[in-house]
Amino acid sequence: MEATDVAGNSSAYSSNGTVTIQAVLSVTTSTSFSFSAAHGSAATSSQSLAVQNTGATSTALNWSASSTQPWLTFSPASGSLAGGASTSVAFIVNPAALAIGTYNATATIADPNASSSPQTVPVTFTISSTGVSTSITSPANGATVSGTVTVTATATSTAGIASVQFYLDGSPLGSAATSSPYSISWNTASSTNASHTLYALATDNNSNTATSTSIAVTVANASAAPVIANISVSGITTDNATVGWTTNLAATTTIDYGTSVSYGSSVNDTNQTTGDSLTLSGLSANTIYHFAIIAYANGTSTASGDNTFTTAALPSSGGGEGGGGGGGSVGVAGSYGSPYLSGGGTGAPSAPQVAATTTPPAAGSAASIEAEINALTAQLHVLLAEARRGSSSATVSTSSYAFTRNLSYGTTGNDVQELQQFLISENSGPAARKLKAHGTTRNFGILTLNALKEFKKAAGIKPASGYFGPITRAYVNAL
Repeated sequence: MEATDVAGNSSAYSSNGTVTIQAVLSVTTSTSFSFSAAHGSAATSSQSLAVQNTGATSTALNWSASSTQPWLTFSPASGSLAGGASTSVAFIVNPAALAIGTYNATATIADPNASSSPQTVPVTFTISSTGVSTSITSPANGATVSGTVTVTATATSTAGIASVQFYLDGSPLGSAATSSPYSISWNTASSTNASHTLYALATDNNSNTATSTSIAVTVANASAAPVIANISVSGITTDNATVGWTTNLAATTTIDYGTSVSYGSSVNDTNQTTGDSLTLSGLSANTIYHFAIIAYANGTSTASGDNTFTTAALPSSGGGEGGGGGGGSVGVAGSYGSPYLSGGGTGAPSAPQVAATTTPPAAGSAASIEAEINALTAQLHVLLAEARRGSSSATVSTSSYAFTRNLSYGTTGNDVQELQQFLISENSGPAARKLKAHGTTRNFGILTLNALKEFKKAAGIKPASGYFGPITRAYVNAL
């Protein structure tokens, strides 16, 4: 049985007639509490209410507070109050780890032995967006860029911006910008000439993030030109030399060469390499040659300066066609002594004679015997040519061009084209016909080589190879 006086004090009667005076729980607050916070914030906030014991002074209120949600706590969370006493209790909300939205909880303050217990308080907690956003303002979407450009973005948030990180093709571009204006310098030379994607990622002071709309830009830098270095000349003989070089980029290469800075001949290396060598053949002996290297890469080219080398001198008595010492490109008289002497006036040349060499090799030596054979071979072919010219029953094609250097596969120049014209007019064999069908060029290729072999075989010049050396030149020039 319970009775309450006009002051609100309650008493309970036990079964044996004893009267028990109870504490009375009371809270002073409106019907509910409402809180709000920005998303990502870790700062707590609080509101307070008073917990009272409105019972007799002899009573004791032993209260405690509890919540239905972990984000709502109390300080203090429990206590003891004598009758007529009160205390302030803080309701504390923590927004950390809460997503954007509205959350509800119920706070309960109770003493199981008190009257008017428990007391409940509804609590509402709203988490709102900070409105973080970002967008790239420069360069413009679809722009073409080169060199070093500045990438700029704007960023906003009610919580303030901590940083803006730019991304190029999905990878961070430099370091994050931490103050406005948010920008970074981009050296586009470090990227390929192609289309690329840029975007920005803004992070506010509550660790909220936002990504800008991506933009596409095209990098169009001038392509880097190759750099030529380590030029060398090796393997120099009377009629050949090997030129080597390196480049900083993979490149194809052309070597222009000749006996002056006008060059006139060239060889090509079509391999994309950073270092190679080419052999210059068909050169004249004891002659200064000029050459320049041109490297091609990335649609650009670089030319070296002029370089020179001197071919080796021929032995004093010359040498065999295509053999040791015979590759030098000098006149027939310089190689063998004069193989024939021109007659006076406009008549045919007189009978050929062999001129004495200035410094003959030692008699009986291998070099002496070889020189004698080569000189006699040259004289024989000249005599045959003279006999053909003097024959009234034969029609002989003649070359008005005087060949002054040796020619071989890969050689280029006007004299190569003259040789092709001679081979076509002089010979009617299948190789010559194929050369004629193709047409003349300045390049000594496989058709020229085959036609030359065919001609030498028909003329009895041995070896019947594809090399146009001193013996063959002497024969052709005498026609």
